[in-house]
Amino acid sequence: MSDDLRARFIRLLSESRALLSGDFELKSGQRSPFFIDFGAVADGPHLEQMGSYYAEAADELIGLDSFDVVFGPAYKAIPIATATAIALSREFGVSKRYAFNRKVAKTYGEGRQILGAEITSEDRVLIVDDVFTDGGAKVETVELLRRHNDPTVVGVLVGVDRSDGDAMERFKEQTGGLPVHSICTIAEVQHALDGSSVPAAANRTASGR
Repeated sequence: MSDDLRARFIRLLSESRALLSGDFELKSGQRSPFFIDFGAVADGPHLEQMGSYYAEAADELIGLDSFDVVFGPAYKAIPIATATAIALSREFGVSKRYAFNRKVAKTYGEGRQILGAEITSEDRVLIVDDVFTDGGAKVETVELLRRHNDPTVVGVLVGVDRSDGDAMERFKEQTGGLPVHSICTIAEVQHALDGSSVPAAANRTASGR
């Protein structure tokens, strides 16, 4: 990952107030002085930047010829997948379909749990998401896709890796060695905040997941 892309992405998190400091409980049950709230990236210019950075990371880390579908797990990754697909078209001239899921399948209407692009067994899917902590939610997403026509999942691309080494290894063991790529790590976010390269994180003392 280029230092320039990493720095631009951390600045986006800070300027959009997606990077919070305080005392937070994570979904994994761990406590953290930082919480990454991608739901705060909620206006056109910041969403455009986010999509651009994910598209750039996908090109640099994975290769644009390696996947057909960008998949965003519900709920916070849905705009990430959408913005990434738009940026891939606008900035790289490639057309990638995007899809996302409902957390609960409908029992009426079309009854689909996966929306957007129709995913087939011939497709190669890149999962995009906000953060990687213990990997549990990512395992569930991989299993969901494998139950749904069993496409080839090529890997996971997240904005921030806040895991320890054990969590990453467990994820790979549970998914048959799928790689996880990140634009930055939580340690790199901390390092940037300790310097003068980005504005300070917004302060909020609360419980977060």
